[in-house]
Amino acid sequence: MIFSDDRGTIGRDALTVIRKCTEDARRLMWLASEGEWMVSERCMIDEGKLCEKGACVDPWDHGSPVYEDCTDDPHAHGDESGRKAAK
Repeated sequence: MIFSDDRGTIGRDALTVIRKCTEDARRLMWLASEGEWMVSERCMIDEGKLCEKGACVDPWDHGSPVYEDCTDDPHAHGDESGRKAAK
């Protein structure tokens, strides 16, 4: 198995593949031996995901967002919405 790091470079033993995301975060590309960037995965079209740090990630995880628990919001309903959605 090959793993990704923060720079989008993955490797195992002597094999090293350079990967990057397109600027619009919709595709994952890799650097071919000829020096051209080739599309590796179409994150958005094929998986409904966005590309980040050399991997396709779920849109709600893109940019590593932190969500508040809304405990101070008087309009929050606890997990009532979660129970309703589970039905």
